[in-house]
Amino acid sequence: MLFRIKEIGLFNEEKKDIVKFNDDINFISGQSNTGKSSIGEIIDYCLGSSRKIPGAKIVEETDIFAISLLLNNQNILIARNRFVGDNYNGKKYVFLKKFNEEFSLKNIQRSFFLENESDYYTIDDFLSLEIIKYFPSFPPKTRLDGRDMVRPTVRDMPPFMFQVQDTIKAKSHLFYQMNRGGKVRGIKRDFELFLGLIDFSLYDKFNRINELNKELKKLENRKKFYEDEIKKGYFNLRGTYQRLFSHLNKSIDVDSLDEQYLTDFNNLNTFNLEYAIDSNIGKNIDELITKVNKQSRTVEILKTEYSNIQTQIKNIDTANLKLTVTSTKEYKKHCPICDSTMNEEFKVFEDARRKILEEKDFLHHCNNDLLREKEIHVKKVLNLEKEILKEMIINLNELKKDSKEVQTVEKKKELLFELKGSIKQNIEQIKKFENGLLNDEEIEKLKNELEKLEAEVSKQNKKKKIQEAEYLIGQYSTEMLRTLAFDKKDYGEPNLKFNIKDVSAYQQKSDSNIYYLSDIGSAENHLSFHLAVFLGLHKFILEHEASILPSFIFLDQPSQVYFPTEEDFKTGKGDIKKVEDMYKSIVKFIENTNNSSLLSNIQIIIVDHFYCEEEWYQKYLVEPRWEKEKGLGLIKE
Repeated sequence: MLFRIKEIGLFNEEKKDIVKFNDDINFISGQSNTGKSSIGEIIDYCLGSSRKIPGAKIVEETDIFAISLLLNNQNILIARNRFVGDNYNGKKYVFLKKFNEEFSLKNIQRSFFLENESDYYTIDDFLSLEIIKYFPSFPPKTRLDGRDMVRPTVRDMPPFMFQVQDTIKAKSHLFYQMNRGGKVRGIKRDFELFLGLIDFSLYDKFNRINELNKELKKLENRKKFYEDEIKKGYFNLRGTYQRLFSHLNKSIDVDSLDEQYLTDFNNLNTFNLEYAIDSNIGKNIDELITKVNKQSRTVEILKTEYSNIQTQIKNIDTANLKLTVTSTKEYKKHCPICDSTMNEEFKVFEDARRKILEEKDFLHHCNNDLLREKEIHVKKVLNLEKEILKEMIINLNELKKDSKEVQTVEKKKELLFELKGSIKQNIEQIKKFENGLLNDEEIEKLKNELEKLEAEVSKQNKKKKIQEAEYLIGQYSTEMLRTLAFDKKDYGEPNLKFNIKDVSAYQQKSDSNIYYLSDIGSAENHLSFHLAVFLGLHKFILEHEASILPSFIFLDQPSQVYFPTEEDFKTGKGDIKKVEDMYKSIVKFIENTNNSSLLSNIQIIIVDHFYCEEEWYQKYLVEPRWEKEKGLGLIKE
């Protein structure tokens, strides 16, 4: 998507401050407290952020914050009045106006906004109605998410546009706002749509499929729970009957009695609860011990199976294809099989290499998914069988207790009535779960709807699109990481993989060990990881015409890893050479990406303490270095 921040402006009654940006690369250098970070805050605020702009001076001296942007060849002005809490709740204080001709904030004053009051909207209307007119084909508000009807909004896009100070060096989360629980859900939910991997006309169908899968899983889990409770109920019922028959000296095989007989209260009422002196408690104890031992073996077998599955999951990378295929493109002079020198490129080998890598990655995820499903199933069965064993042991102990403690006829009679009461409770509990058991017709109806929808969208081959996108984003990110400081000794040669479903990335060594951001040490490595993935993602966005994510990046003080404070920069305590190399790599990556693109350009704004006199930096410097002593900053003295 063509998205250009042309200018930002701060207006009050007496003056205005305007910052104009280049279409591609922008450097803003300045001292602390000159308003560098506020540039990103102002852009985000004008795009509907619910958070006010920090900084007393900027807020106190500004009535209206504005951005002038080019959006799909339309000149747009977005502005917001100063945030003053509840005073503006439900009121129109977001300004949005389209211009057919070239437009600049330098040509207007604060009075312009008062003269065009009809272009003011409430924040809700701005997000749900107005801004959507300028973003292509956002789907209507028809998708269920929990109980609410929702739609994707521009507010789910900032994580992929901004890398603020706390994010760019973080090891706990890769993207802005991904450490905010409630926000993460919406970000992941709409990421495939934003990348253009889902056709807009089928968006609701894909989401309905997700809802049906969740609902079916919920219903099937409930059904399985009720079935397990009924199974345990009959098991307990047979155990209590066994104790009762033992005291009544009745030689009845409880396991041979059908469920209808066991739950018939009339059968229970026919028993004469007179205690038989020569009961068979001892015999029944021996029989129950045998059953306990058999059940214990069943549980141990399941424990072993469950442990083996966990081991397989842990070693999934080495358990999959054990082959090493380089991901570089250096087959033009060497054979990828025998390594012999060749005089010309054989495209078939390159295609084979790419296919092997794709299949290996697919099998890795496929095997992992199958093992995870098997792990969940075996765990459920194991827990159920453990519960049955637990109940058996309780029954055995109760029977042993009966044989020792029942000493008088009266006590024995009391126990018989107690057992009869327990049987009635067991029967009532079983009937309760049987009555609550789901009708299979309800599940079948949802399955039929799911099958129909899946047939309709099967031609879209969404899985293949996602795999291709993940492959490209990983390749582009790896390309960038190779130019940055990264601990190859510990984590291997750069080989980044991207996961669209989880909106995450990881580094994979040649030995198949993988390292997520949280597994990697050193702030320098974290910084390089962030930059590589962020720029790799935006290269994909730029090249993928269907994506609706803006090809816009705001980086807030990446050099803080090397220069934590302004004083460190002044005194040269940090590693200036590494900072220069980092920025040269970013500039080269953006320049090469933009030069090869036929669609648009990536626009990047970088604010930092860092300053350089060399030509590669100066040609992208937006304004002279901001210094408080000279009255230079976001707000000019």
